[in-house]
Amino acid sequence: MKKLRLYLSHTISIRKEVLEWEKEIESKYNIDLINPFYDLGEIKRMKFIDEGGSPYEGITKSEAEKIVNTDLEAIRESDGVVAYFKCASIGVSMEVMYAKQFDKPVYIYMEDKHYTKHPWLVYFSDNIYTTIEGLNRKLGSLVET
Repeated sequence: MKKLRLYLSHTISIRKEVLEWEKEIESKYNIDLINPFYDLGEIKRMKFIDEGGSPYEGITKSEAEKIVNTDLEAIRESDGVVAYFKCASIGVSMEVMYAKQFDKPVYIYMEDKHYTKHPWLVYFSDNIYTTIEGLNRKLGSLVET
């Protein structure tokens, strides 16, 4: 059975938490989560941030273009998107909207129940989960035979 490839959209501020969750999911299911901060050539920037640098410090227009275009290509090539929201995010919101332009399924994890009924999230998502267990069950069901 082909491995399901899902783009893992999330904010840079929770990347370590998300990376741990990603490892758990990938070890449990036949799923490859494409993490833009670790799988798409951003390791050098992550090291800079881990050493105390600002996530957006020193990003030039050409660097921003490269980052965005690399992420957009990964979304287009994926089987869908998992959006891991802990807070409102410009990047995650744009990636969710972009995915739907290519008819990709979008599964959102949003702890804050206040936002789960936001018209834009409802419109652009296939499912919204308020618990990580709910999202995990859904991801498992995607690869069950």
